[in-house]
Amino acid sequence: WVKCLKAARLLDGQFKSSDADIIFAKRKAKGMRRISFDEFCDCLGDVADKKGVELEIVLRFICDARGPDYESGSACPSTLSGASTSGPERFYYDKNTYTGTHKKG
Repeated sequence: WVKCLKAARLLDGQFKSSDADIIFAKRKAKGMRRISFDEFCDCLGDVADKKGVELEIVLRFICDARGPDYESGSACPSTLSGASTSGPERFYYDKNTYTGTHKKG
């Protein structure tokens, strides 16, 4: 929920992630971690009320969002042989780091 609002650039100084968490907690069923589409739409209405804008503006921001940004510090190697990588990917691509049954069969 907060990732969605962050990707849509709806979080700012007036509307913070804690406000989004409160709206989500208010709309979700007790003991549940997910909301239905109808509850999602109700939450967007609450966001519009909190920000003091029309619901259509919030919907436009949501529809125009491209999704969350997943930034990785390393790129996937172009060739598997002799490619050096940094980060956790090196354990997958470098067969010299294999252990146990993956190495000995």
